Amino acid sequence: MQEIVFFFEIPIDVFTFLFLLIFGLFLMEILRKYFKISFKKAIFLFVWHLSFSIIYVVFSYFDLNDSTRYYYKAINDNIGYSLGTDMIEILTWSMYKTISLTYLNTSILYSFFGYIGLLAFYASLRQLVDNKPIVYKRLVFFLVLLPGISFWSVSIGKDSLSFMSIGLTLWSVLNLKKRFWLIMFAIGVMFLIRPHVGGIMIGSLLLLYLFDKNRKIATKLFLSTIFIFITLIASSIVLNKLKLDISSIDSVVSYIEKRQLYNQDGGGGIDISTMSLPEQLFTYTFRPLPYETHSVFALAASLENLILLVIFLFFIKCYFTNRISPIFNKNLVFIYSFVIITSIALAVTTANLGISVRQKWMFMPFLIYIWFLYIAGEKKVKKTVDKEMICEK
Repeated sequence: MQEIVFFFEIPIDVFTFLFLLIFGLFLMEILRKYFKISFKKAIFLFVWHLSFSIIYVVFSYFDLNDSTRYYYKAINDNIGYSLGTDMIEILTWSMYKTISLTYLNTSILYSFFGYIGLLAFYASLRQLVDNKPIVYKRLVFFLVLLPGISFWSVSIGKDSLSFMSIGLTLWSVLNLKKRFWLIMFAIGVMFLIRPHVGGIMIGSLLLLYLFDKNRKIATKLFLSTIFIFITLIASSIVLNKLKLDISSIDSVVSYIEKRQLYNQDGGGGIDISTMSLPEQLFTYTFRPLPYETHSVFALAASLENLILLVIFLFFIKCYFTNRISPIFNKNLVFIYSFVIITSIALAVTTANLGISVRQKWMFMPFLIYIWFLYIAGEKKVKKTVDKEMICEK
């Protein structure tokens, strides 16, 4: 059995590392032009994101995790051939067989997936604040620098690819007419690695077309038929993988209760079975908070959650102080439906804060976008009536 080479073993590993850096810079240049991001910000995000890749490799060296397991199975030809985890093993195996990459170099390649998602996320938020005061632009840039985003999206695993998928989906749905094939690619990637989330994306896209008033009924029927067919196939695959029978309410309830007992042992385990739905949603999105931490990593995650909570409260204030969104794109139907379904599905079945801290980034970019629709929105102009004009009439 081959052992894991974390850093460099032979000179070619160093040259491969340098080649990957050059390749990453070329990729950055192409992406920044596509997303219309300045060179200064793009290179800063590149270095920022890449630094987390090295941090994560060091972290993996001292504390073996899922990423090291994926890599170990790949280099020893111990891979499966189904959706989900096996897709990561197949991709890692392909990288290793093609270039014989070390763990560090493989992680750098995976970090490029996360970097694509990061730029797409930033470009999507920036559209809302382009004509706003500088404070909004700085807040948006500060948000994409949250350590949790980059830390989880550089690893060898599902998180880097899923964040790329989420970032590209958000960017695509803002102008679906021009970016239809990009969103199909993004949904396809998500379905391969997390079929249940990919299925929700397909369903949300179906809702978008059904609620599009500008499309002819014949076009809606045609597109709906296609998407319903795809949704049925996707749902069948997902339900088979989850071993869930939705024909019985008792079966669904039993599945949820069973999931609520998973991963309660060890750090981050909590009991969500006695919580109400709002409590579960709050727990999944904003916990742990600083007073709940017992380690350095938990403290870092809690500070990030505190920042998100403050921005959420600011959004609430803006929502109830006559703020309106600067634009209302009909494609927001996709964003709202995806956020609602995904957040509820994950919140009621995840009983471990360590898991929620990283997996919530499958819907947080969409949720943050909704927040900024109102945070960066204009105040409503109150219509006043001149009493003298009424009298004259």
